[in-house]
Amino acid sequence: MVTPNIGVNLDFSSGPKRNDPITGFKFLVLASGITAQFTNVTGLSEESEVINYREGADPVRYRKYPGITTYQNVSCQHGITRGLDLLEWRRLVAHYDSGPQADGVPPPSYRREVVVHIYEKGTTTPARSWFIHQAWPATLAANDLNAQASEIEIERMDLAHEGITWA
Repeated sequence: MVTPNIGVNLDFSSGPKRNDPITGFKFLVLASGITAQFTNVTGLSEESEVINYREGADPVRYRKYPGITTYQNVSCQHGITRGLDLLEWRRLVAHYDSGPQADGVPPPSYRREVVVHIYEKGTTTPARSWFIHQAWPATLAANDLNAQASEIEIERMDLAHEGITWA
């Protein structure tokens, strides 16, 4: 039997180099001076609106064009600790005043560049990174307290932002 030539080397006798998927359990979140260890990060996505367009002389079908790209909030969760870095960052947003302070110094910016690095098992070099631009904590919330439960208290922070760069 003759194997068709499709431009791919199908000779596996020498052992192909495997390109296994990256496991998602070892990652780090850095936010311009804050290093936080989270147990869960969701919302690393972008989506472009699809615009259907048809000119009068076109056949009975639409052309599709990309529209506005949107980014959902990135949600990070971790066990509550005594650290106050995230709470202080959230306070910058909740009590933000864009005008100069009494001493004439502009208030500190609540927006930060955030990066999420994911690592392959046994390595210290990021296998993939997401750069989250102009992020700020839109939500900081603790889960419900229950005296009859024996669970770790979880804190959730939702980051609003203006875009993600995948690297």
